[in-house]
Parts: sequence; structure tokens; C-alpha cells
Amino acid sequence: PIYTSQGGASTTSVGPAGIAPRKHKKDNRRRIQRLLDARRAEFDAKSTAEKDALRRAFQKGDPHNKNTLDAHGVRWALAEFGIRATCKQEKDCINDIVKESSATGNVNFFDFVFQLVPRAELLLQEIRSPKLHTAFAALDPSNSGFITESECFEALRKHERSTSLVHPESSADFWKDYES
Repeated sequence: PIYTSQGGASTTSVGPAGIAPRKHKKDNRRRIQRLLDARRAEFDAKSTAEKDALRRAFQKGDPHNKNTLDAHGVRWALAEFGIRATCKQEKDCINDIVKESSATGNVNFFDFVFQLVPRAELLLQEIRSPKLHTAFAALDPSNSGFITESECFEALRKHERSTSLVHPESSADFWKDYES
């Protein structure tokens, strides 16, 4: 028996944080397989050109066909995909991404596609367009990285109010396309 914090015996084993451990390794394998299937489906939904570019980039960083990238390979693959630093701040950003990715071991293809590339693109975009990033952040109060349709229309209404004194006729023309 497993003893509870109250001193009584329990027949159910409970792991850290009160979570019961998985009973079978098969459950873990099924869960991992579902995650892989979801990533494959998401990758397959990308355009052919983007899939080809991602594959080429990964292969450039993996010249020995080990199906993983080390720190050097990550740097080469990002550059091959077009993610290149143009200033010290961008170099530092890419160096941080490379260090973090290599700290957890080698990077597989799906981690490269769905974690490293999007993260690098986002961070470089923030560095290269700080005004745009600040404006977007103001429109994204939930800090989700996305703007909902209602948030977008609210931004357009604010823009309309600020420009309607200059061009009042264009305001009516604009909104008639969106009123249904």
C-alpha cells in the first residue's frame, strides 16, 4: 500500500503533484504517436514550396543524414531557410535560439519546423519592426499573438475616427463593404 499524507493507506499509487502515473507504456506510445500524426498533418497542410524549403534547410544542417541538428546544424539550417542576422542584436537573438535548442540535445525535423523557425522569425520581426510590433501588441490585449476579428474591427474604427476629419467621404465607402 501507498500511504497518504493523512497517514492512511491507499491502494492507488499517486505520483508527484497528486497525478497517478500511467499504467502502461503503450499509453505513452499512443500519445506520442497522436502528437506525431498531428504534426505530420500540420506539416502536410503547408504549401509545397514551404515544405520543400524547410526540407532543404534541414538537410543543409544535417549533412550526415542523422535526422537531427546539432547547434552548428541549427545555425546552417536557419540560414538556409533565409533566417539570417544582419546586426549584432539579431546575431545575439539567433545565438540564444541556437544555445537553447542545443541545451536540450539535438533538434529533430518537426522541432525545427514548428518551434525554431517560427520563434526565430518572430523574434527577428520584433527586432526589425519595433513600431509594428508595438502597434500590434496594442491591438492584442490578450497577448495571444493573434488579433480576433472584433479586435481588428475595433482598430479600424479607431483609425477611422482619427482620419474621418481629413477624408469623411472615404469612411462611408470603406464601411459599406463590411456591413451586412
